[in-house]
Amino acid sequence: MNKIKRVIIQVRTVLLGLGFGLRVFRVLTERGATTMGMTTHTCGGRFHVPWDIYHEVPPGWTKAEMLIAHRNMRGEFSIDIGMNYRCASAPMSDECRRWHEYHETLQRVVEGARANDAACVELAVRYIEQRHIVSGSGYNRTRLVQSLKNADLLDQQKERLNRHFISIVEHRDFTKGFRYDLRLWVRIASPTSINILSALARRYADHPGFACLKVFLPKIDA
Repeated sequence: MNKIKRVIIQVRTVLLGLGFGLRVFRVLTERGATTMGMTTHTCGGRFHVPWDIYHEVPPGWTKAEMLIAHRNMRGEFSIDIGMNYRCASAPMSDECRRWHEYHETLQRVVEGARANDAACVELAVRYIEQRHIVSGSGYNRTRLVQSLKNADLLDQQKERLNRHFISIVEHRDFTKGFRYDLRLWVRIASPTSINILSALARRYADHPGFACLKVFLPKIDA
């Protein structure tokens, strides 16, 4: 037991030196996951995402990959964060630096979508429909959904979002952020979506998750 404590203390010291050890150490100690394999810890609530994957940048969403995608779509709103203050202010591991760059670049995508930059709008739609479950993804998804409120969405983008939201309802896979999805969905809901929702609302009338769909009731009743 003393050996285990010594190992945990050593791990804590190393992580603190990397700049993000406090957050990692809290998860490792309070939730019971250790680097020695004694406990396999998962994150993301009911999604049970392995701890290491949960704290990685989602595939295809590194700073470099977003910049390339944005450039290939001829985006005009700059999403290049350069050397942002968080990465420059303290020493940190390459993994932590990649995560901060990913997060900060996504915030620039949010601003670009709000400015109606077509490339940022497309990146926002992609991130929403891919629905990654990683650290901070719920927050990022909500901000991106909100950024599309007044965006000029293409018909194919509206259709993709309709399919995505319908899939959530069909699988009754509601999350806290779904109420923000609904505010966008009401704006772009297709007749097909309304018909599907009408059938699902009757089938799962007693399911608590369907209470949030009351915003659609006027359309469904019509």
